[in-house]
Amino acid sequence: MDVAEGFGCSLDDLPEPLIHTIFGLLNLSDLALCACVSKKWASWAEEQLARLERISLADFVGYPLLHNYLLLGDGGNPALKAKVLRYLPSAFLYISKNCRSIQQLHLELPAPPEAINTALERMAAAEVLPLNPQAECPPVDGFLVKLVAQGCPQLRSLRCLNVTNNRAFNRLVHINDAFLAVLAKSCPQLQDLHLGHLGGQENIYSLAPYYCEDITDMGIKSVARGCTNLRSLGLLRCNKVTDQGLGLVAHFCRQLTALRLHDCPEVSDAALVEVGECCPKLRSLDVTISTRVVGLLMGEEVEQVGFRALFTIAANCPLLEEVVLLEAAAHRPTVDDDCLICLAQGCRRLRRLELRRCSGVTDTGIQAVASRCKELQELVLEHTGVGDAGIAAIAKCCPRLRKLSLTVPGFCRPPLAAISVVNQADGGPRGGPRSISDAALVAVADHCRALEDLELAGSCSVTDTGIKYLASPEHTALHHNLRRLAINHTAATEGSVCELLMRCKSLRSLGLRGLLFNADSTMGCIAHSCRDLKSIDLRHCSTLSDAGLAVLAQGCPHLEELLLSFCTQLSDACHYVDY
Repeated sequence: MDVAEGFGCSLDDLPEPLIHTIFGLLNLSDLALCACVSKKWASWAEEQLARLERISLADFVGYPLLHNYLLLGDGGNPALKAKVLRYLPSAFLYISKNCRSIQQLHLELPAPPEAINTALERMAAAEVLPLNPQAECPPVDGFLVKLVAQGCPQLRSLRCLNVTNNRAFNRLVHINDAFLAVLAKSCPQLQDLHLGHLGGQENIYSLAPYYCEDITDMGIKSVARGCTNLRSLGLLRCNKVTDQGLGLVAHFCRQLTALRLHDCPEVSDAALVEVGECCPKLRSLDVTISTRVVGLLMGEEVEQVGFRALFTIAANCPLLEEVVLLEAAAHRPTVDDDCLICLAQGCRRLRRLELRRCSGVTDTGIQAVASRCKELQELVLEHTGVGDAGIAAIAKCCPRLRKLSLTVPGFCRPPLAAISVVNQADGGPRGGPRSISDAALVAVADHCRALEDLELAGSCSVTDTGIKYLASPEHTALHHNLRRLAINHTAATEGSVCELLMRCKSLRSLGLRGLLFNADSTMGCIAHSCRDLKSIDLRHCSTLSDAGLAVLAQGCPHLEELLLSFCTQLSDACHYVDY
């Protein structure tokens, strides 16, 4: 016997206020199921959806109508982001119904805030992370994004990214080929598309790689044929997209100016050759290089980005301005000096160059870039084979340089130049990790007067001599322009660091990771000289105490971000100081 029959009533017999109370306790998926029962239940469900829209989107109504965009990632409105993320499904419903003129929709969906804090404890207790954790940001289903695509035909930019690589914290559900087919058909003016998993801090707790497996060549084919005006494409951790899909984008979307590929193992060198041949207007190339093994017995490796691809792009894309290359999982380096020489010869307008873990790049390649790319403004070298000679060439030949980041492996350990040369017959790299010394800082101080961002990390050859030379009075222009400074895990002591900080009064961000000497006296200097600081990184400062931190807090009233991991001398009392 039915329970309702035992009590002699059904839901329809209950008072109207009680029915609304019951429906108010249901989530969106339950309301959708109830709407399929009958017309009366559908009307109750629609009333609750309207109530959710009124409650959650009171500040959101009219915003896209006025500005034609909604940015819930970097650069978006923080207050609007915090409000809308809690009710994201109802926000999508509102957009699809009322914001037909919206042109930009950018979503960077964060993992649950409690995930970072509890992941280590659960891993230590050998617990399995839950598949559907509760979070402030609910999952975004592909069906809702389809509604937005169908209701907003003028959409020109769509970015749906997970700020996670962990399956347990996934916030994109059913973003698949069917969604891409609807998007291509409904939004033919689409120019910017970025999908996938961006990666965040919680990724360090994930033992197995997590890919966006619902997007394949079929969906990319739909986008290529339906959105021929596509200018920017980003695919992050899409392991089902192959050379065929990217090749179709290259052939149909010849106006492509930006390509971003992060950890797409099925895309090889051949697809990027097609991009270089078919997309002469390419301006930005951002690729995380991974090597895939195609022969189980022979162990044959296929390069994803190598000399052939970069040579073709350099020869056919003279407008290229940004190149970002990261060798994440390659067994041997694929980017070497020959690649950089080709880029330098064909891409004279290069303004931004980032090379991470490209151990095959040495001073020879960087010197070629310095001699030909005079408009270079940003240079990031992380774990490469570049030494003082390459940095000196950049400093002398690139007067517009605004950002320079130099990171060598390790934490202030002896130089590895002795093992930098490996026999070519063994298939090893020609270069290797080299140390950046005070000689590089002398060249930077003498020639890079427009520098705004300087980062030095991991080199024990950077000593007080180089830091004091940076702090010398004749480099006043450099001191005035510098906005971000990081001296992490070097051999510099607090004396030279304080001398430099006393002259750089315009700093907004400061990094002093691994300051092994008197950190408290440095905090007093920071509080006195750098009162406009908004961010400071003090991780691994083992000599920092509660008293030094209190002095810093009182002297920097505009501080917004403070990183203190592995500061072993700090106690819980520092959290209760009246700042």
